[in-house]
Amino acid sequence: MKFDIITAILLGLWPAMLLLSIMMLGAPGSSNSPRLVFLVTALLAYPVLLFLIRLVLQLPFFGLSALWSFIAVGAVLAALLFQLGFVRMALNVSNGIANEGYSINESGVYYNGEKLKDANPKTFEILKGSAENPADARDGETYFRHGQVIKSKGL
Repeated sequence: MKFDIITAILLGLWPAMLLLSIMMLGAPGSSNSPRLVFLVTALLAYPVLLFLIRLVLQLPFFGLSALWSFIAVGAVLAALLFQLGFVRMALNVSNGIANEGYSINESGVYYNGEKLKDANPKTFEILKGSAENPADARDGETYFRHGQVIKSKGL
């Protein structure tokens, strides 16, 4: 019972960690840092580690078996991290795609992590803006502002 209360208190701190994660990723360009994105995601996943320890020690949580409590916490946490966009951010930075601003790789051109269908990665160039989030860009055929087509030679 004592471990159940300690676990419940530690779980109660998770919403505060979620709010702090917003501040950790709030600075311009911070969500493009793989180290920071993975650190924040790992910090938010601490309930899984907590229940993994309980599973190894076979400690039920308020009558729920150690295995089922681990599965329940893992499923809820995975759904929340997916819904809040942390999984997508982690996948983007691991594939070299910026979560903020423009990025170019062999598979295409991206703005804020979304692929630009009309952009050619071979001729794409960033025109102006801050280093963290430039606003204007172009390729051989199309001009972009904040990832949206503003002028195309074909129009």
